[in-house]
Amino acid sequence: MSAADATTSPSDELRLVRPDVRYERSFRAMREELDPSSGGPELWPIPTFQAYVFRLRTLPVKPFDGVKRDILWLVQGEEVLGRVTVIHTLTDATRDIGGNISYFIRPSARGKGYAKRALQLSLDHARRLGMTEVLVTVLSDNPASERVIQSAGAKLQSVSDLGDGRERRRYILAL
Repeated sequence: MSAADATTSPSDELRLVRPDVRYERSFRAMREELDPSSGGPELWPIPTFQAYVFRLRTLPVKPFDGVKRDILWLVQGEEVLGRVTVIHTLTDATRDIGGNISYFIRPSARGKGYAKRALQLSLDHARRLGMTEVLVTVLSDNPASERVIQSAGAKLQSVSDLGDGRERRRYILAL
């Protein structure tokens, strides 16, 4: 099976999906695992789950900050295992702090290879958007994520000292 087929594979395989209310139970369970200080769209206020999903699904056409992005959930069966964000075009701010692709795996699913697959599926999504290369950043205190990025063939572009003992490392991946 090709990587592109993974997004439409049988329900027991990993795939990226647009946020959907059918995953509410699993999403809420994932949310309970999170540290409230971690940030990210998983912790945005949820007035109703339907409204929350609508907000995530409209970001590509109606971004809140002018940055067009796709937020997709990594699912297996009916379980939400994580989230990826694919930013279509970088701004100065997204180039500096985030890059084109970010990913998150729920705590109970970490260490099982899901981040590597999430990045692979994100790269497939970026290719379908017509992107030819992507920028992915990682903080030096996240060696597991850095190994995932390197395993995809990323090339280190630059390193910035954050002034708090950590570095932000920027990697380029050719598509």
